[in-house]
Amino acid sequence: MILPKKKKRKLATLPKNGVWYYAYGSNLSITQMHARCPGAIQIKDLSLAYGRLVFRGVADCLVTDDENDIIHGGLWYISQRHESILDGVEGVRSKFYLKRYIKLQVDGVPVNAMFYLMNPKLEGLASGVMPPGPRYLDTIVQGYRDFGLPLEALNNALAEAWDNKNVTPLLARRKLQRNEKLARRIRNMEWVQ
Repeated sequence: MILPKKKKRKLATLPKNGVWYYAYGSNLSITQMHARCPGAIQIKDLSLAYGRLVFRGVADCLVTDDENDIIHGGLWYISQRHESILDGVEGVRSKFYLKRYIKLQVDGVPVNAMFYLMNPKLEGLASGVMPPGPRYLDTIVQGYRDFGLPLEALNNALAEAWDNKNVTPLLARRKLQRNEKLARRIRNMEWVQ
């Protein structure tokens, strides 16, 4: 599928009562976001200091106190309904991910953007490091391309995940649950000969 090039939107043309959303993982992918949140508006690439991409099977933002740490991501403008959908996908209710807000300037206008951060209080999560699966990684790679982000930064985070791999029981359990869910979906599919 060929996607249109991102257009610069003037803030005045955005729908009212929308939500600013900063993504740094698989939700960078235009294809994935439009499947989850039809009508989501891609705004721009955005790299922030004091954060690093780490993999715990899925993407996480490690907030640091080092201004040289940079996390690359993208800014979306979504509806409140989209926010509710993403809360469900990201596991906000189960407290796997926490929803946080950051103050940003977009075209000189101050905005509060939400983002998701893994819950560091979950036992075994903060110390866990695990490379992502191939499909998930492909989605992030596509998202980096969609936003024009440096793939070298993604490769560095991936290399760090392999070098410092520490699969905690919580991460192992989550991976098993995802694999079981995928296996159920495959078993329920009708195969076309």
